[in-house]
Amino acid sequence: MEYLSSIKEVVLVGLNPTEQALKHNAVFCQTNGLWEIIKHSNLMPNGIIYDEIHLSTEVDGKYKYFANKIFGINTNLGFLDLAPDVYEKKSKDVKVSQQQRDALWLKLSMTNVKKIGLLGKRVTRELYPNLKKSKFSYGKIDVKNQIGKNQVEVYCIPFPETVPIKKEDKITLYNTVK
Repeated sequence: MEYLSSIKEVVLVGLNPTEQALKHNAVFCQTNGLWEIIKHSNLMPNGIIYDEIHLSTEVDGKYKYFANKIFGINTNLGFLDLAPDVYEKKSKDVKVSQQQRDALWLKLSMTNVKKIGLLGKRVTRELYPNLKKSKFSYGKIDVKNQIGKNQVEVYCIPFPETVPIKKEDKITLYNTVK
C-alpha cells in the first residue's frame, strides 16, 4: 500500500502488504499493534482525533484501522511498502529486488520527505545492506541521505508485533521519527 504525496514529510516504510491488508485497506491488519503505538506517539497528526469507530472497520470480528483514514488524510504522515507486489505472510519468505529498492527511492524523491521510519531491522537491512550488524540498533541511522532536494534523517523503528520490546519503549522510538 502506498500513501504518498508532495506534502508527506514523515514516511513509514514497511516490508510488504498481505492479501488481507489489501482487501480491507488496513495496513498491519493482523493486529492493531502499529495503530496502538501511533495512537500513543507523537506521530498521530495534530488535530486528528483517534476514534476507533471512524478510523477502523470490522475484519474477522475485530476492528482494523483503515490506512487511508490515517495516512490518506491531509497530513504530513505517509506510508510505503518496500515490496508492494509481494503478499507473503512471513517476512522471511519475502524476496526484495533491486528494482523494488530503486522504485522506493524514486517514489520518496517525489515527496517532501524529511524523516523516514523503517519498520523493522529487515526493512533497514534491505535498504542499507552495508550497515554493520554489530553496530545495528533501533533509532537514528548514521547515513547520509539526499532524497530529492531534502537531506533526510533515517530511523530504524521496531516492527510493532514481533519485537520483544515494551510498548512504552517502542513509543519512545517512534517519537524520535517525529
